[in-house]
Amino acid sequence: MIQFLGPGPLSKIVSPFKVYGYAVPGHNGLGSLDLYGEDGHLLASKLLQLYTPYKWAGFSLGMSFTINTIGEMGRLTLTTQDNYGRINAVNSVHLLLLSEGTSIINQPGDLRERCVIVQPVTGQRLSGGVLTVSGKMRPFNNLPLTLELVGRDGSIIGTQLVGISNLPNDDGVPFSAAIHYTISKPIWALLSVRQNDDRIGGLMYLYSQEIFLNP
Repeated sequence: MIQFLGPGPLSKIVSPFKVYGYAVPGHNGLGSLDLYGEDGHLLASKLLQLYTPYKWAGFSLGMSFTINTIGEMGRLTLTTQDNYGRINAVNSVHLLLLSEGTSIINQPGDLRERCVIVQPVTGQRLSGGVLTVSGKMRPFNNLPLTLELVGRDGSIIGTQLVGISNLPNDDGVPFSAAIHYTISKPIWALLSVRQNDDRIGGLMYLYSQEIFLNP
């Protein structure tokens, strides 16, 4: 749902620099682009207005930053939310931030969605208090995946951690889990799969789809 065409992973970046790619717009066509430093502090942030009559919108903009070191690791993160205020997509890229010199931009690599949920399918109506989730993931690291069900009111209905190995598999590493939930009435819930950053505190990636749950 979010693709960074540039800069690619571990590009060497001098301020200012240009960010470009594609994204499925969030609520009101908005997205938030944030640059974090090595200690997790926010270096720069911009609100994107993603215009498109189609599913995907292109974006291109400049960003500036200031660091107090010669160089440090950074994370560039784009986040979108749905019309209920829930985070529905996150994608990130690690960069090498330099205080001086010349930028060296790497290629973006594999642009396919990192997570594919096989079960359940989008819009599926389910019941029974236990949601079985299966799919494939090309993880960024060895940290566990967090699977979560979030209601339209923002309430957490169920959550489950899933261990995963960062293996070199272009087709993704299979995962499966059972999320237990308790509800008193039928609701729409956002099923999300997310992974944290193992280098800089915060969220590296999130993929989601909405499903309908019965008690």
